[in-house]
Amino acid sequence: MKTILASETMDIPEEVTVQVAAKVVTVEGPRGKLTRNFKHLNLDFQLLEGGRKLQVDAWFGTRRTMAAIRTAISHVQNLITGVTKGYRYRMRFVYAHFPINASITNSNTAIEIRNFLGEKKVRKVDMLDGVTILRSEKVKDELILDGNDVELVSRSAALINQKCHVKKKDIRKFLDASLLLGFLAGESHCSWLASIALLLARVVRIWDRWRLVGELLLASAWRPRMETLDLISTNALVSCSKQPLRLHSLLFM
Repeated sequence: MKTILASETMDIPEEVTVQVAAKVVTVEGPRGKLTRNFKHLNLDFQLLEGGRKLQVDAWFGTRRTMAAIRTAISHVQNLITGVTKGYRYRMRFVYAHFPINASITNSNTAIEIRNFLGEKKVRKVDMLDGVTILRSEKVKDELILDGNDVELVSRSAALINQKCHVKKKDIRKFLDASLLLGFLAGESHCSWLASIALLLARVVRIWDRWRLVGELLLASAWRPRMETLDLISTNALVSCSKQPLRLHSLLFM
């Protein structure tokens, strides 16, 4: 059964101007202007109360069409946030042996990544339209991506992450990568929480490795002639014999 009319209304801030023309919504604010096309949706857009409210209607819509009402409202809200506060993504280079070198080029709109996994190949990533990239002055190996459009900023961060993708190697051993620490709207941020979480994750991983090595050492010292040993922490069966254990192969499990 179809609903005759489904509608939803959103408020528009004072410092923002919204224009609607043939399902094309244009939002203008202190940081600039953004436009989004909604012609692929079977919805009606209209401004109310002198442009202070935006109403989205769906006539005789299906469940999919009525669900798109909230989606359209969220997209317009993201446009308003972009032209008033902006969006910022923070990324961090993580490496175990080869230090990753990065240089910002083309007036803060491109980045060149060198020495990734010791390779001589230069990886160049161009930022999308309206996105700028900077090196953090407070945090080592941190990149800051700023822009008004949340989709363009997030896609630019994804392009950097894809360029530093480790192929044909065990990512549990080769930890080199470019990781996304988090994103935020506006200038206030809490990226230090993400940095602490990343550090704790690496400490826990190293602790688990050495705990496994210690259990194997104790097992080989007290019960060297056992055929199998049940490790409680790993729930695995490790074969033991008179030959010395190859501990170096277990450090990077």
